[in-house]
Amino acid sequence: MTIFNHLFLRSFALFAFVIAFALPAQDAAAQTTAFRQAVAEGASQDEVLAEFYRGREFEGIWTGATGRDRSRRNALLAAFANAGDHGLPAAQYDPNALMARLQ
Repeated sequence: MTIFNHLFLRSFALFAFVIAFALPAQDAAAQTTAFRQAVAEGASQDEVLAEFYRGREFEGIWTGATGRDRSRRNALLAAFANAGDHGLPAAQYDPNALMARLQ
């Protein structure tokens, strides 16, 4: 995987995570449909990513309420917290800023 693809996947992950929590309150079915549409559109630029989400029926991987979903969210936030350790611009992966936007 190239650096570009890696950065794209991380950026897309952030986008999907933020979209899942930032959508205004609305009918649950409409919100789910909007989220899945956003995921499908974002994933359409990368065949591997699109295939992954098609296999999940475009359901998010960090947005659910199960223990597994919470573990994934925690892992994502931990990865953001350590972005600078991987040579990524830490300001673009600030877990505190993300959590503040979600509340």
